[in-house]
Amino acid sequence: MIYDLQKASILKRISAFLLDFILLLILTAGFIALLTLIVRFDFYYNQLAEYDKQYKEIGIESITITKEQYEALGAEAKEYYDTTINDVRALMSQCVSRAFMSLSLGLFFSHLVLEFIIPLILKNGQTVGKKIFSVGVMQISGVKLKPVSLFVRAMLGKYAVETMVPLSIVLIFFFIEANALLFILFIALYVLEIVLFFVTKRYAFIHDVLASSVTIDMQSQMIFNTTEEMIAYKEELHQKEVEQAEYK
Repeated sequence: MIYDLQKASILKRISAFLLDFILLLILTAGFIALLTLIVRFDFYYNQLAEYDKQYKEIGIESITITKEQYEALGAEAKEYYDTTINDVRALMSQCVSRAFMSLSLGLFFSHLVLEFIIPLILKNGQTVGKKIFSVGVMQISGVKLKPVSLFVRAMLGKYAVETMVPLSIVLIFFFIEANALLFILFIALYVLEIVLFFVTKRYAFIHDVLASSVTIDMQSQMIFNTTEEMIAYKEELHQKEVEQAEYK
């Protein structure tokens, strides 16, 4: 085992990432299914679907119509639309808010389990994918990743910055307001990820920068429990080198 930095190969990192990503999708889907039941998403969605059905029966093409489509409606359809549209908009708002809540909380809990709780159990910052492909995570100093740093890496870095920020930008772009600034922010985030990966000597992403961590090859990397242990080990090696030099 070597105490100098032994970075994990890109192939190992990609393999571990893909496995963890598949597990994340499966677990997130499970959490979302459970959360939609808790927040009663189906109740509001079914009510909205019933209004949509009634609209179509009287000649209204959809829940959201343009001014021209409204003017083309008959008197009866206009009256029904006017008396129900506020309820329909309220139901749409409830569906959107509950869907986003279920999605964001589903991602939160899946990240908490797969990227924080499991690595705490497996040690050395290893997720299921990292464990299988002998990849680990440690502090830049060579010391084991502390729980606080692991939490920052998983929940602030991976969940908040790398998942929820781009997801929120995409949802706002497509469902609320499509503008160039949002598109630029989305691209800038991933450009930053690429730049960090190639500029930093340890091939770091945003989550590694925030946690001062590095992804390493567990088959060759020596990890110390504490800084004191690392210093003592280096001093011991130095002393051996001095002794060997004296005998020459």
